[in-house]
Amino acid sequence: MGNSKIQIQQLYDQGYKCIKYEEDTHGKLIIYLKNFEIEKTHTLYYDSREDIEEIKDYINLN
Repeated sequence: MGNSKIQIQQLYDQGYKCIKYEEDTHGKLIIYLKNFEIEKTHTLYYDSREDIEEIKDYINLN
């Protein structure tokens, strides 16, 4: 399991959920996460193709 997936899992464990993700014109994945209980957000950026596919799979399953 890659560090990127661990980072997403930790945020999910803290109550964050992905509200949107998109790839920019340069292939970088941008993930928008929000914890609705405490009204905080996080934005994460990834540019490794391997990380991007692993993270998308995790998000789509959760």
